[in-house]
Order: sequence, then structure tokens, then C-alpha cells
Amino acid sequence: MKSKSLQEIGKFFCNFIKSVFFLVLIVPCNSASGQSANEEFPDFNSAAMTSPDVFRYLNMHFGSEIVDSVKLVALGEVSHGGYTPIAFKAQMVKYLVVKKEYRSLLIEGPDYIISKMRNYLNSPEVLDTSFISKWVKDLDLNEPSSTIYLKLFSWLKQYNIQNKHNPVEVFGFDIGIDQRFVNFILYRYITPYNLQETQSLIYKLATENSFIEQIEVLNDWFNLNQPNLKAKLDNREFNWLSFYLRTADNSIKYDRKNSNNNISTKISANLFRDSVLYQNVQFLSQNVKSIIWAHNAHVVAAGFKNMGNFLRERYKKSYFVIATDFPKLATVHILDSNSMSKGKFSYSIKSFTADPSSAARKLFENYNISQGIFSIQKLKDLGIKANINAIDNYGHQFVFPAEKNIINALIIFSDVNLSSH
Repeated sequence: MKSKSLQEIGKFFCNFIKSVFFLVLIVPCNSASGQSANEEFPDFNSAAMTSPDVFRYLNMHFGSEIVDSVKLVALGEVSHGGYTPIAFKAQMVKYLVVKKEYRSLLIEGPDYIISKMRNYLNSPEVLDTSFISKWVKDLDLNEPSSTIYLKLFSWLKQYNIQNKHNPVEVFGFDIGIDQRFVNFILYRYITPYNLQETQSLIYKLATENSFIEQIEVLNDWFNLNQPNLKAKLDNREFNWLSFYLRTADNSIKYDRKNSNNNISTKISANLFRDSVLYQNVQFLSQNVKSIIWAHNAHVVAAGFKNMGNFLRERYKKSYFVIATDFPKLATVHILDSNSMSKGKFSYSIKSFTADPSSAARKLFENYNISQGIFSIQKLKDLGIKANINAIDNYGHQFVFPAEKNIINALIIFSDVNLSSH
């Protein structure tokens, strides 16, 4: 797919959104009239998502679709704050781990935070289950995500105990850093090797007023000590340290771009972020079949250079995308943007109506179908364009227009709400 200029990309966007995702896309409605109302639709039962027989159910739909050559399976959620899509993704993770032998879960979050969970999951001798609840609480997530994370990571812990010679690892592929990052680098990579140098660095870090200046101190230390670090660290650990500092630099670049209220700069910032996410996924998924856990906005192969577009170009059919959506109403948690500066996130509840042009809405209007598992080919056969809804963390709604190979499958839930009830 040919790269587009910022001016061309800007034509997609109609209303400016202050968010880490993209902007509102206005897509013309496309009718699927003329299709038979008696068309046979895929069997779907949302209750099956929590049944003991869930693997058989999922295998019926994905067993022959997700073949051994698929390196990356991306699980997209229409909103970070709706229970049903996130619960479905958790079941898909279990299915892919048990039945398809995927051994890496890449989460839309920074790895210096996710690494604590990775270490816990990969330490079979550590059995303190309270670690998971404490870790999830520290993430400050909304209620649906917290509920599912508790269950999913508890399951992964038990799975790894039973499969300690072939465990599942979790990684974070997003940018985003805070003071915890500085402490992470200091005590993981500096203190173990040179206590005197650690004391000197602590003094330097304490005298710097800005977080950016603290990162510059760490970069100066890294550049000055590269030969010694290569000698002291094994190749894997040195690459990890390089990855962390590179991610910190990219986080600062993104924040600088995103702080500008100019629309072209905002677009550029979000495209930059997704290009970094793509690079991080490549680094983290080397030589292992991986699951990507993220928002629809990142995983779909859009008509511009988002992460999914890069991954589709790089991996072709080895990149399998499952997006989630809703046909009528979604009631979800959204983030209070003002709370981000206060050190603790707060959430509110908001309802959204499906975009009139979205595939989920068209299926409901034209065929009275409100839920189902649909392959991209099935949508084409029904004359439905794969326009995908998305609701960002701050409650801005947009839709991704259909592109060639934008997804492989679309999961539509009749209800997206705050819990399973």
C-alpha cells in the first residue's frame, strides 16, 4: 500500500480529537440491499465465551483459519472500557495458547511495567496470588479491564506452573514513561554493577528538575559506558537496555509532538507513535508466535500508516487481525483527561451509538443480525464493507473505512457494557 502524505491523511479526519488515538473519520453509508434476508449467518452465542466448552466453540470458527504459518494474531477491542470485547479477547488468548501454541502475549502498555508481571508468571516457585491483584490495582485501569486482567493473569500463572518448560511470556510494546522508569533503569541495570557510579547518578538525577533531563542523564551514562556494558551484560540484556532507552526517547518525542495543538502535528504524533509500536512488536515477537492485545485503532490495517498497516505490509498473511464491534449501543468507561495530571486516573460512563456506516450497523439494519463472527470474505459476500467502529480512551468515537485486508475477522456483540450482567 502506497504511503500517503500528511495532507492526504488529513482528508480522512473531520473533527480534532485530543487523544492518543486518531481522529473522527466520516465515511459514506453503503447499502447492502438486495441480499437475501434468508442468508445463512455464522452461529454465535455470547454465552459460549464463558462456557467450559469455549475452546471447541472457538476452534469451530478459527481452527482452520489461524494456521501454523500465522506469526501474529492481533486482538482488537472497540473500546478499552467495555467488558464484552475484553472478555472475548481473554478467551481467545487462552485458546491460542492451549490449542495453537502461541507463547508470547504483547500488551498495549510499557514493558518496564509489564516486566514485573512477566517475572512473576515465569517464576513457578513464587506462588503468592496477591501479587496479581496488587499489580492490577497499580495499573489504575477501568473496572472491565481490571476484572479481566485479574482472571487472565491468574490463569496464565497456573498454565505456566503446569508448563514450566514451555511457558507463556507477556511483554509491553507501548511507549509512555514516568518516574518509575528512571528507578527501573537505575536499580536493574546500574546498581548491580557499580554501586559508586549509582550513587553519583542518583545525585545527578536528583539535581535535574525535569523528567526529560533525567532521561538525558541516563542516555549519557549509557553512551559513555557501552563498551563496559557489553562486557558485563549478556547480549539479550544489553539489547533490552537499548530497547528501554530507545522507548524512552520515543516517548519524549511523541509527547513533544502531541503537546502541539496544530492538527497536522497531532496527526504526525499519532502516526509516529504507531510506527514505534510496529518496531517494538517486531523486536518483541522475534522467533516466537505472538498475540497482540490492543485497541482496534492500532491493529486494523488502515488506509494510512498505523501499526496494523505496517504489520500487514511486513507479515502479509502471517498477520491475522480480529476486530470487535457493536451494532447499536455501547456503554463503556472513558478516562477523565484531567485526572492524568493528578497521578491517579478516574473514569466516567458514557454510551455510544454505532456509526451508521459501520459493518456492524449495516448487518443489523439490512439483515437484523446483532451479533456474530464474520470473516472478511463473509462480509464481502453479503455486500457489507468492513468499516470498523472505535472509541478511544477519552470517549471520542470514529470509524475506520474499509481497506483491502483491513481485518481477517469481525466479532460483533449485541451488547457492549460494563460487566457480564
